[in-house]
Amino acid sequence: MAKTFELKVTDPDGIVYETDKATSLIIPSAGGFMGILADHAPVIAELQLGVATLLEEGKEPLRIVVSGGFVEVLDNTVMMLAEAAEREDEIDTERAERAKEHALKLLEDHTRPDYDRVQARLDRALLRLKVAGVSARRK
Repeated sequence: MAKTFELKVTDPDGIVYETDKATSLIIPSAGGFMGILADHAPVIAELQLGVATLLEEGKEPLRIVVSGGFVEVLDNTVMMLAEAAEREDEIDTERAERAKEHALKLLEDHTRPDYDRVQARLDRALLRLKVAGVSARRK
């Protein structure tokens, strides 16, 4: 039996996922992907847009799209405080598609002062659609 740790993933809307049986977590940090196992050294890291992958005893891997925020690892407890987080099985693909189309339309104007922000919105929508597609094929 693998050693486990506690994990809580939150965003401004509340708890996205919580378990005390996590065996492995891979997160998209500002310095690259970071793997976390039980007894990990204490650390605080910045999250970037990407997919966190959780392995939990007796369950299929779970993917969570995260967009910014921080992760703290301390005493076999991992807290992910994301600006936005969405489990693969809860992604609203219609909303993600609308966000993609809206961002593409806004990006047609290359002189927009918020071009980078709109590009980030497009990147997030595309990632959400990609992860939702992976989830739909596995069902």
